[in-house]
Amino acid sequence: MELLIVFAILASGTLLIYFAIMFFKGAYKPNTGSTKHDKAGNNTFDQHKERCDKNIPNVDKVNVDEARQSDKYESVPDGCGSIVKPYGSDVIEKDYEYKIDSNEVTITKYIGTEENVVIPAKIQGFPVTKIEFKLSSEESIEKLFHGSMPRRNNSFKTVTIWDSVISIGNYAFVGCSSLESINIPDSVTSIGNNAFEGCTSLKNIKIPDSVTSIGEHAFMDCTSLENINISNSVTCIEFYAFKGCTSLESITIPSSVTYIGEWVFKGCISLKNITIPNSVIEIGDSAFYECSSLERITLPNNVECIRQNTFSKCSSLKNIFIPDSVTSIGAFAFHKCTSLKYITIPNSVIIIEICAFCGCTSLNSIIIPNSVTSFGLLVFVECTSLKRITIPSSVKEIENLAIPSTAEIIRA
Repeated sequence: MELLIVFAILASGTLLIYFAIMFFKGAYKPNTGSTKHDKAGNNTFDQHKERCDKNIPNVDKVNVDEARQSDKYESVPDGCGSIVKPYGSDVIEKDYEYKIDSNEVTITKYIGTEENVVIPAKIQGFPVTKIEFKLSSEESIEKLFHGSMPRRNNSFKTVTIWDSVISIGNYAFVGCSSLESINIPDSVTSIGNNAFEGCTSLKNIKIPDSVTSIGEHAFMDCTSLENINISNSVTCIEFYAFKGCTSLESITIPSSVTYIGEWVFKGCISLKNITIPNSVIEIGDSAFYECSSLERITLPNNVECIRQNTFSKCSSLKNIFIPDSVTSIGAFAFHKCTSLKYITIPNSVIIIEICAFCGCTSLNSIIIPNSVTSFGLLVFVECTSLKRITIPSSVKEIENLAIPSTAEIIRA
């Protein structure tokens, strides 16, 4: 009996010594209820879990895992102490994937389940300055070779962005098909490539005056987008920016814009009117390709070239004014503009390239000015309504123009 008492005393003493050592090492923490996060947001779930896994082998890890799945984690009693939401504007990592660089946060993915998302001003005490989605290697290949949308499971409908954000980066909201509205704060200066591509539920968006550039494919295939206000600070609209915006009816381009890229409005089948300011000096290839509802357009006085396919398949285009700054009309520039009856070509034009007016089935008459010195092949092929054409005597070869046999040819 005495031996058993001595053994119990020795065992309990050893146990006390063990707990004392573990306590001072900081590995063991008794359950004392809620322990607040520090304001820097340093006690993240991963740090807690790593500490538990390493130093307390028998911890009930379910508590930490359950906390990850719930917004109610003021206390985790049977694990590694307690975990709570960070202070201020910080958010728990379960809602976002992000990176921190030079004390600034870039959000790379939203993984939460809320329908109405508020982008935080800070994460872990650092300001959120950029939103940018990173494609996986598989998605990059799919995008590159098939032109299709990265698969995303986000179902959020609205997004509110704090004014700490200065950039909406590449692929920020690509493929977010449920997104209906978003506010872009005045702090944002750029909208990156493919930023809103495939946001098929987005109807309206206002771009603040702080934005100076709209990236490639930025709003491509936003099929519900009806109106968009472009700020007076934007200087260039990159290629494919609004391609496939099939509900877009009108757009005003501000006088700050100098460049409209290739294929920018390609397939905008509802676009009826567009105003292009004189500040624009270049319009890229196929900029208005297949804008089948476009009825009229006035080109700015500083444009020197109507590039290939610029108005190809604009089947409702009836009138267009070509300024005397234009020196060349590119291949297929007015191809299948089936409603175009009349067009005036200024004396500044020197070159008319291949098939420039082919398939203009309503074109009734046209006067080619004396300035033209070079013609491409088949310029007037399938112009079945052409009755009169005036061609300067300086143009020697006209057989290759494919002028209909029923048309009267006047040599001036």
